[in-house]
Amino acid sequence: VHMWELHPTELTELAEKRFREFFAAGSGGAGDLPFQQPHGAIVPIECRMAVVSIGNKRYLQCISRDISERKQAEAHIRAQAQRAQVLLELPHAAETMDEENFMQYGQERVEELTDSEIAFIHFVNNDEETIELATWSRRTLEHCCTASFEEHYPICRAGIWADALRRKGPVIFNDYAGYPDKCGLPEGYTELKRLILVPVIEDGRGVMLTGVGNKAGDYTDQDAETVQLISNEIWRIVQHRRSLAALKESEQRFNSFMETIPGIAWIKDEQGRHFYVNDHNCEVLGITREQVIGATVFDMLPREAAKISMASDQEVFDSGMPCEHIEENADRDGRIHYWQIIKFPFESGSGQRLIGGTLLDQFLKV
Repeated sequence: VHMWELHPTELTELAEKRFREFFAAGSGGAGDLPFQQPHGAIVPIECRMAVVSIGNKRYLQCISRDISERKQAEAHIRAQAQRAQVLLELPHAAETMDEENFMQYGQERVEELTDSEIAFIHFVNNDEETIELATWSRRTLEHCCTASFEEHYPICRAGIWADALRRKGPVIFNDYAGYPDKCGLPEGYTELKRLILVPVIEDGRGVMLTGVGNKAGDYTDQDAETVQLISNEIWRIVQHRRSLAALKESEQRFNSFMETIPGIAWIKDEQGRHFYVNDHNCEVLGITREQVIGATVFDMLPREAAKISMASDQEVFDSGMPCEHIEENADRDGRIHYWQIIKFPFESGSGQRLIGGTLLDQFLKV
């Protein structure tokens, strides 16, 4: 039997070439080759060869060892490095994509890392009774699935699909067709052979369900870990973007409301420093917003008027109750205005004590 005949048929030519090169070099060498065991399994081996002479003949001496564990460890390290790279790339990708395209991008990276043919994300609705398809990977849409994005699918009918949500952890099915308790799939879903389902848990509640499927070989715990880590990051980024969008919308509503008030509006801290003023406040005082923010009434009003205003603010802080009164202040032209003032205490989201006020011009004294 030739040495190269011990290797898989499709690699016999390569193995023969390698062995003849070592022999021709006369100094031997080392290399990795696949080896076919008697029962058919193929394992990687490391071959160390030397050319020896016995009499007038030369022989190729070969010492081989199974390096399956080493190859597995190397593959594990490569997979971890690739996963780490994707996790680093996700926040940057989110900066240039809308939500749907970003989630699709994330799913495609998971698809690649796990050698899967399909990938998808479902959101779990607030009622925790239904799931809603959020996105498929492009590959899935092009070749595997036509399911509706609008469908709210009851969890109670989801069968093993809901196992990940019930267990609050990943589930792996390497023989999906043979699993006895599956309930079938919603209309438009592709045939499944193998499947990983991973829940994203927030405050003890399942909020998102991610799946990848139809890998050529069996899924591993490392595959499930990869899907979990990237799914968690996708959810974190999506929620962060939504929070920023909600905050921006809230600020726009607040500014629109404050600028529409037919009078002056402001917010100050316990030291009397202005946190916020509307445009009308700046117009009356004849200064810019930048000059007002951080300043106190002593920087903008006559000293006696400022003392009265600050004393009134302190009363509101001390009592914890709103108050309403009339104050006399001059505008930038020296004309005296009588303002109906309403002041009220409140706390910021961080617990800082603040005071808000609105001033309506009652009449002008020439």
